[in-house]
Amino acid sequence: MLSQLERFIYICEISVSTYRNYFGPPKGIELFSALKNLHEDGKIGAQVTGNTRIAVSDIQANGDHFVILIRLSDPSIPDNILENERDFTLRTSERKSGEAPAVSAHIVMDLSAKHDGSSAYPAAIENVDHISMTAISNYLNSVIATNFTRPLERTLPKSKKVVVCDFRPKITIRGHQSKTCLLYTSDAADEED
Repeated sequence: MLSQLERFIYICEISVSTYRNYFGPPKGIELFSALKNLHEDGKIGAQVTGNTRIAVSDIQANGDHFVILIRLSDPSIPDNILENERDFTLRTSERKSGEAPAVSAHIVMDLSAKHDGSSAYPAAIENVDHISMTAISNYLNSVIATNFTRPLERTLPKSKKVVVCDFRPKITIRGHQSKTCLLYTSDAADEED
């Protein structure tokens, strides 16, 4: 288990597209700004699958840089084990009735306009036990589909017939597993001096 001052991060990109690529993708800054507004208005709900609950805990923006905090709780996550530093005995940090262990992961994204051409935005995602990239991607796509799907006219390329299709943005987390690195926070660096 890592200390509070160390984090493994997954270096990747988050691409923005639309379902079946019927339409051009929205700009990343527009999509995630709208997501941030929904969160501030309390309109982003949690997704519950079995006993697992995943939700957006916080969204912060600083110019073109966004940070999303995802929280997952699940009763099957083991309770923490603590060690007494004097006699090295162990004890379990036991949960109270109605509580479930929770973990959280940060997503940091650069949504600047220079990435709009490829619709692939550099990102770093905290690599945390029990929160998979698939769970994060599925949850965010569910939130995006629920809140941003709308009917839109589309001209078919061959027949030039106009049809109404769903405009539904989606994200894809792309990267290679080997793009994981250990990050030391500034507090950790201060302790080494």
